[in-house]
Amino acid sequence: MDWVNHAWDRMRGSLRWRVAIPFIVLSLVIFVGLYFLLSNTAEETRVTTLRSDLEGNAQIAAYVVSYLLEDPDRTLDLDQELLQFADATDTRMTLIAADGAVLVDTEFGEQNVVNQNDKSEVVAAREDGTGWDRRRSTSSGEPSLYVAVQVPNSDGLILRVSVPTTEVQHSVVSILRAIILACLFSIVAFAVAGWYFAGRLARPLEDLTRQAMRIAVGDFSARVPEVPIREINGVGRAFNRMADRLEDVMERQEQTSLRLESVLEGLLDGVVLTDEQGLVLRMNPAAEQMLNSAEEEVVGKPFVQAARDYEIARVLNKAFDGKENATGTVEHGIERRAIQVHAGVVQGVHEKLGLVVLHDVTEIRRLETVRREFVANVSHELRTPLTSIRAMVETLEAGAVEEPEVALDFLARIVGEIDRLNALLEDLLDFARLEAGRTPLRLEYQLIDEVLRHGAGRLQEQIERAGLTLEIDLEDELPEMAVDVGRIEQVLINLLHNAIKFTPGGGKVTLRAWREKNTVYVALKDTGVGIPDAEQARLFERFYKSDKARRSDGTGLGLAIAQNIVRLHGGRIWVESTPGEGAEFTFTLPMKRKKAAKRARKHTLKGLV
Repeated sequence: MDWVNHAWDRMRGSLRWRVAIPFIVLSLVIFVGLYFLLSNTAEETRVTTLRSDLEGNAQIAAYVVSYLLEDPDRTLDLDQELLQFADATDTRMTLIAADGAVLVDTEFGEQNVVNQNDKSEVVAAREDGTGWDRRRSTSSGEPSLYVAVQVPNSDGLILRVSVPTTEVQHSVVSILRAIILACLFSIVAFAVAGWYFAGRLARPLEDLTRQAMRIAVGDFSARVPEVPIREINGVGRAFNRMADRLEDVMERQEQTSLRLESVLEGLLDGVVLTDEQGLVLRMNPAAEQMLNSAEEEVVGKPFVQAARDYEIARVLNKAFDGKENATGTVEHGIERRAIQVHAGVVQGVHEKLGLVVLHDVTEIRRLETVRREFVANVSHELRTPLTSIRAMVETLEAGAVEEPEVALDFLARIVGEIDRLNALLEDLLDFARLEAGRTPLRLEYQLIDEVLRHGAGRLQEQIERAGLTLEIDLEDELPEMAVDVGRIEQVLINLLHNAIKFTPGGGKVTLRAWREKNTVYVALKDTGVGIPDAEQARLFERFYKSDKARRSDGTGLGLAIAQNIVRLHGGRIWVESTPGEGAEFTFTLPMKRKKAAKRARKHTLKGLV
């Protein structure tokens, strides 16, 4: 229906319609007036004629009734006479007593007709001798014309004659139909004439409109041809000159817009453009990502709604207030990303725009924090063994070297601290190579259960010395996988070292492995002291050590190295623990197809070059 309404609106506003409509309205007014005049006149004339006929029939029938009533012997023939008279005149006759009761009814019988003294035609007949009415019959349900007269020389008898007015209506409808057809023909004739003369004037204007619509949709090559009508031809020439200038302006504007869009799209910094009221006009992809807002959803809305942060919006307000240093650093969103905000005002001839530049410094801050923590952790880890070595060397210099037993004990401790320093340096180098991606994986197809059993067997003696029990529960028929055997054993050994350190004697360590779809899950569970919930998320950070119950002499890099190895294999690692009930470390190894494994092997070989 929308397109119908649209088409109707266009037609109603056209020149053809505006010229043709006066002709249509004029003819419509004339023929509508003629229609009502003739229809009313025809109906009244037909009803008057019919009423006169019915009144004559009623008078004749009344005299017949009066005559029959004078002879008691013929009173019994009254019903039959009225019925014959009604059939001859094609009417309905009703004989009504003085009390309103129906004595004779030629169609429905006296027992089926209600008291008639309240009918208007009966009341008028009793008062004036004759009465009539036009209404819908309560007996037949049809519109009817009623004429009632007094029966001469009777004791208040009324004879009523009625006939349906359907024939009258049919006659009137025939007349009205002829009038309507004449009206329609005249209206069509007037409309065609108006449409034709208006069309000759409207065609050049319609062509002008089509060319203007082409320009409106971006086709600036549209031009209007010359026409014989001088006034319209002048408008066409002016239109063509305007189109020439507009085409030139739009070409220059398109070039400028393309260059600006290229710059905005390529910027890593977020850029938001607003109007003087702070409503968003433009937002580049970088700003969409930083503010987590889509441009199409926030254009035309306040900047604070797009930024979802009053601190960022306050920087823009400072710029509109005329403050030169409208800058600030805001922690934005749930992730609390650090964003540097710079805002300025661009003053044009006709408008004033706000420009907001967003720079994400989260990674820079994180790297600075990581660097500081790394230096602090390495310094701390190196300071402890070096301090111990220096203290023991000074003790030996002070005379302890003269005591063989003490000297040997100190020298053994010095060697232990040097081994600890060497292990720390090895872990640091290994971790640095893993994070930098300079440690290639030597992938080879091995049965994963054999790799796990061999890795666990390397620490069997340490487990027994710690008084622990190792239980191995591997699913049958684990697949053959492309893995770096040495690195996977390194992950398992690091996890076993932690389990041994933090599980009291008499405890148990369980190694499980199973397959789900295209992934192998490996879990190592101990019955040790457990890990608090607040510390589980930081276990895989470099140099991180848990609370005092889990502190050890380790470097704090084992879990971080294990995480990097698992990630290089395309898996992930996590921990689940309840304090006092032990911890369970789980990592996954996705099964790679042979082609993928070959590509990975080629990649690792390139890393060796």
